Amino acid sequence: IWAGNPTFDAGHAEEDPCRYVAIEASLRRHCSQVLSYFYNKAHHDHLHIDNSEHAIGYSPKSRADVVFVQFALNTLYGEKLAIDGVSGPKTGEALAKAAGGHATWEEFLLAVATRGWGRQ
Repeated sequence: IWAGNPTFDAGHAEEDPCRYVAIEASLRRHCSQVLSYFYNKAHHDHLHIDNSEHAIGYSPKSRADVVFVQFALNTLYGEKLAIDGVSGPKTGEALAKAAGGHATWEEFLLAVATRGWGRQ
């Protein structure tokens, strides 16, 4: 997965968005909580992962989940959403459109990771 560029700097989400969103989607497939660049300024230089008792899944009430979805939709699906962590109607509609063929959150994450890696 690191072919051609063996390093990753978590502070470069905006400079290398496809790679960043692919890594975050891959982490989300295995960890129940991921805090990233867009979560808050404290996470601009690292990804925080936690595999706590929470199940892996999407919650429109989770700022971490929503900023990931907004960033992924903007980066890979051509949306122009505010990355604000608020799951309003525009975010919900864009997610439904992008996830239309994916039955589960895990399938959507795999699709995001695949798209992200393919666009490097």
